Amino acid sequence: MTKVRLIQMMTILCSGAMVLQTGACDPLNTLNDYVQTVLLGITAAGAIAILQNI
Repeated sequence: MTKVRLIQMMTILCSGAMVLQTGACDPLNTLNDYVQTVLLGITAAGAIAILQNI
């Protein structure tokens, strides 16, 4: 995997996690909610990567 591709995948992952956190979690939620949201973002980023490689 090239360095550019790795940076691109990390950017997708981080931006997806940030969008999900700001849209789905309010500041009063527990740490568990944030962890679940980040894992959901990772899953979404993985799905995007799989679909792009098909």
